[in-house]
Amino acid sequence: MENLTTISHDIKTRKTTPVKVVENCLRIINELQPETNAFISILADQALADAKKARDRIEAGEWLGMLDGIPIAVKDFYDTAGIKTTAAFKHFKNRIPKKDAVSVTKLKDAGAILIGKTNMHELGMGTTSLVSHYGPVRNPINPDFIAGGSSGGSAAAVASGMCFATLDTDAIGSCRLPASSCGIVGFKGTYGLISPEGILAGEKADET
Repeated sequence: MENLTTISHDIKTRKTTPVKVVENCLRIINELQPETNAFISILADQALADAKKARDRIEAGEWLGMLDGIPIAVKDFYDTAGIKTTAAFKHFKNRIPKKDAVSVTKLKDAGAILIGKTNMHELGMGTTSLVSHYGPVRNPINPDFIAGGSSGGSAAAVASGMCFATLDTDAIGSCRLPASSCGIVGFKGTYGLISPEGILAGEKADET
């Protein structure tokens, strides 16, 4: 699979289009999601619609930068407007935020295409991603191994080609541990560089 830098260059130079890139990622998701359980929500229709807008914009000469037209997934910790954000927790299963997290907004402003919300260790409280209301994440290299946590779904998604990057959290290794478990790179940015505003903000848990 091509890396983010290569696919971004190909989109910019029109060797491919965001629509083709998204369609390929959705094909891989359809094939491997049953095995990996990497996603909680898959946003196929939205992603394709956004990809067409990105294609038209880029063809008009309005390339927004390196993330423009790139399928990105977001850990189900970050609020997404109109899309459930659950932190893999039973009592958040019906939680639908009204507002995007700050970092999600920045990704969209950069032209990134949100392809789905990734599975994780419940409430970020573990390092295996085996504990989730939506079932355990399985390592895409060997499903008998853990994917790491708490951002296990994100690591599994990138490692298997379901998307090109993910937005995650990392307090004591939640991004880096699953990345190392799945054979990819997880980067913890300088403190304060990625805003935590909008991580499970506002709405209360479902009491049922």
